Amino acid sequence: MNARTLLGIALAATTAVAACGDSTDTLTGGMGGSRAKSSRTPSNNADDDDADTTTPGSTTPGDDTPSGPVPTNSPAGKEFYKTNVHPFMAQKCGSCHGAPGPGPAWLTSADAEKSYAQLFQVGYVVQQSRIVLKPAHGGSTTNVLATAEIQKYNEWVSMELEDGGQNAPPNVLEKLGDCFDRQKFDAMNLAQWRTTRRTANNNTNNVTPWNENANNCTGCDNAPCTTCHSADAATNYKNSVGNPLLPADSTFEESKLTSPAYITKYFGVSPEGKPIASDALKKKSEATKKDRAYTHPMFNLNANQSAALDAFVNDVITKYNAGTCGK
Repeated sequence: MNARTLLGIALAATTAVAACGDSTDTLTGGMGGSRAKSSRTPSNNADDDDADTTTPGSTTPGDDTPSGPVPTNSPAGKEFYKTNVHPFMAQKCGSCHGAPGPGPAWLTSADAEKSYAQLFQVGYVVQQSRIVLKPAHGGSTTNVLATAEIQKYNEWVSMELEDGGQNAPPNVLEKLGDCFDRQKFDAMNLAQWRTTRRTANNNTNNVTPWNENANNCTGCDNAPCTTCHSADAATNYKNSVGNPLLPADSTFEESKLTSPAYITKYFGVSPEGKPIASDALKKKSEATKKDRAYTHPMFNLNANQSAALDAFVNDVITKYNAGTCGK
């Protein structure tokens, strides 16, 4: 790595910190910006985003429809999760990270089977998961796991990884990078993913307060996502497309990484070891449309962006399943 690249990474990281402040207020990060201090409490508003936003490669809808038994490589691990892990996860995470939001939906408190699959989908069944590393966040002090709960979570993950073998999430995710198609990745046009300032007339969820003063926030008014995510391991999302300080292929190459787990913004793994769409970026977008002013900036994926995202993800999954990656 040359000196110019190192300097670029350092400057990008400095810029991100200066612009975004504590942009990691949810477990599934996205395109961030700084915000004024506010209390982030669950909304009681009706959820207009309950529709199934999964792609053909995905298995877990983002609603509360009861689920049947989930196939798994580790029946013992699933039972351990349902008995020893799901109760505290539902208590500490479910109110914000269920379908109503305001956080990205990756847990269903009333359904341990569905939650089990959801945690695989978003890439949290790994050692040093963001679940166990995340401190208290979102204005709450009760959503961080206690030491005993972290031990239980890690014990569950260890069971899943051992029983999954080569089909365990880390092993599958590591192989997906060889399936990336540069043309389809570039077609997502990540440099044009931008934030939308919250105003009274785009408040479709009746959230109060909503209106953001453009002079009081950074990165919330038509700002490119690269403002905060050019060098942002903290939120597990990498987007430096168009940043002149970094190599042109840095986002494409680093999005393959499993540590930091940038790849989980695009892919998860089913409990059976099959690659699936994580839908993390879609879920984050939907969450920002429900949250309050000065939290994570709102961003809307338009139809073209969403279609390009789906095309990239489904192409990777198709090639992986066909055994044609890297050929």
